[in-house]
Amino acid sequence: MYKSIVALAVAIAFGSAIASAAPTEQGSWCNNPKNEQFWGQASSECCRLNGGHMGSNRRCYGLAGSDNSCRAFYACCIGTWNSGNHLSDRCS
Repeated sequence: MYKSIVALAVAIAFGSAIASAAPTEQGSWCNNPKNEQFWGQASSECCRLNGGHMGSNRRCYGLAGSDNSCRAFYACCIGTWNSGNHLSDRCS
């Protein structure tokens, strides 16, 4: 019984170490756009209009260097696609 508890504790500790070492998701996207069934088209259009580029994970990149581009991206998501974003959302 003691060995199985120790093994379980080691497995949990090892699993959480792997999870914390995994890279976090990055990129910007239109959050839950109500004018579009899927967020991919909304994110792609707003990304293209604001000088970003879409990654293979359907997230927009290249907006983080300019606050104006980032804010314009989210303004597009909110105004055109009625998304759940905020102008204060961070771009990455």
